[in-house]
Amino acid sequence: MAAGCAIVSSATAPVEEVLVDSESALLVDFFDPTAQAQAIAMLLNDSSFRSRLSAAAKQAAVAYDCHAGIAGWLDLLGVDTTTTVGSTSKNLPNEL
Repeated sequence: MAAGCAIVSSATAPVEEVLVDSESALLVDFFDPTAQAQAIAMLLNDSSFRSRLSAAAKQAAVAYDCHAGIAGWLDLLGVDTTTTVGSTSKNLPNEL
């Protein structure tokens, strides 16, 4: 996702929490290899659609950035990040 690739994935609950069919990925039945192949062919044959899905997937990945995750955990734990690591997640060390 973060690499900006178009995604074909299974239409399962964990995936559907992150991706939306035909908006940020093509979601197909987990047990349907024909549908998987058709989705891949669709992306190969439609560069405009592939580009839109890629951009949307990359945008969706932003919410799962490690800095955002750490900031969320610190907030949940009640850690005052203004005195410990800065006022926003952007101030967290890059090596996290």
